[in-house]
Amino acid sequence: MKLKSTFKLSLIALFTLSIFACDEFDDILDIDVPQNFEKTARVLSDQAKDTTVLVIIDPSAEEIQEYKDRVKEFTLERLTLQVNDRIDASAPTSIAISLTFFGANPGAPFFEVENSLDYTSETDIEIPDAILEEIEGYVENFEPFAFHVIASSEGPVDFDAVFNIYGLLTVSPESNN
Repeated sequence: MKLKSTFKLSLIALFTLSIFACDEFDDILDIDVPQNFEKTARVLSDQAKDTTVLVIIDPSAEEIQEYKDRVKEFTLERLTLQVNDRIDASAPTSIAISLTFFGANPGAPFFEVENSLDYTSETDIEIPDAILEEIEGYVENFEPFAFHVIASSEGPVDFDAVFNIYGLLTVSPESNN
């Protein structure tokens, strides 16, 4: 009799634990999908002045569209910049760049460099937490966002600014419905 009672209690405990562990189990099944959004902006001016280019990144136009109904979160791991110089030998040797995030709360530049020609290989850019979280929200909701690239020089400029956003998209497993 005592064995039956212990067995029933064990079943009840197991059933209760399985109900509470269900959410934890769902998280175990989640899939992390590495993502890379690349955008190239050509910055071109035939005179000395500030040149502004708007770089729009639209996650809804990217390959992640297949995960749209299963996205749980996007974690931004790094943002990089690479400058591909198109400038000839007679052009200025220094081009200053500043980047401003153009999201819900546009503000002061979050990145500035005196000589963008030092960025001829892919280089990480530090991102303030508030901007990082805002970008993650845009990607999770498949909404476009933008950066202003402002280039300052004492003469003509002609270069490509290549931006890469690397991150992990966490998605729930495909349903069989």
